[in-house]
Amino acid sequence: MLGYLSAVHPLLVNMIQSSLRDLHGANKWLAALALALVGLTLAVAIAAACLLRLALDRLLFPPVPLQPVSQAPAEAFRLAGHDGAAMVVSRFDRTVSSARQGCVVFFPGHDGGLARYARDLFPDLERAGLVVYAVAYPGQDGAPGPARMADVRALAATAVARVVASCGRTRTVVAGRSLGAMIAAYACADSSPAGLVLESTAPSLSAGIRGALREHWFLRPLALLPMGWILVHDFSLAEALPSRLHVAIFQGSADTRTPLEDLSVDAVQAPIVVVDGGTHADTLLRAKPAMIATMLGMIRGSQEAAAAGGEDD
Repeated sequence: MLGYLSAVHPLLVNMIQSSLRDLHGANKWLAALALALVGLTLAVAIAAACLLRLALDRLLFPPVPLQPVSQAPAEAFRLAGHDGAAMVVSRFDRTVSSARQGCVVFFPGHDGGLARYARDLFPDLERAGLVVYAVAYPGQDGAPGPARMADVRALAATAVARVVASCGRTRTVVAGRSLGAMIAAYACADSSPAGLVLESTAPSLSAGIRGALREHWFLRPLALLPMGWILVHDFSLAEALPSRLHVAIFQGSADTRTPLEDLSVDAVQAPIVVVDGGTHADTLLRAKPAMIATMLGMIRGSQEAAAAGGEDD
């Protein structure tokens, strides 16, 4: 029994062993009370872990209603998942100049928010000559749900492949923020776009979940749960990032949800651009000009390398 508990949390094992020793001393009733409290804590922890595992998909992709967008985009395509769910990809290109530079496939954070990005990010990308393909996860921003992580990963890879086939490998950049950064990283594995730009990312899914739980005082105890046991698979940037892909990560120095110190250049094998003072909420706005310049640089570099090597787009 203690061997199983040690996999859940070593502290609980130490507390139980200490309480068992005290049962043979003078304060047997205090030790018994302590043991009961430890047992109750363990029961609550196991129940919370089971609940978190069962509700993980809904927590990662909560339902988000479609908000009005000033300039309604055209639906580029949709990809069907299970149980009537679908990932919907919308195209933003109304203000793109005639000198088009390329395309960006954008994966938002776990709470979607197409209208916000259509206001704060996409117009700047379009003015830079980039056609935006914005992803709506199942159950969010008008896409039929519900979402499943396994579905989202597979559909995201298909979405990137569709845009690469249409826009060209050397003219397509993939971008993602927060949870969308992890999804974007896995989606690039087989398509080899010009580059990948990530913002406010966690090094792994478990780290991202812990960060989100720490944001709310009443959920902080759940951050102590063994995420490795709860998650069927702990997705990570180290696993996802293709070795030959040009990657740039923009991370805020004041981000408490996905802290800068959680990232390691050695672990992710990608350059990290520190955004001074950036929080999880505003790093995108602070880093926007540099991110766009990086995207354009990735496209130019990819085209030049393809031309030098005599490769087709």
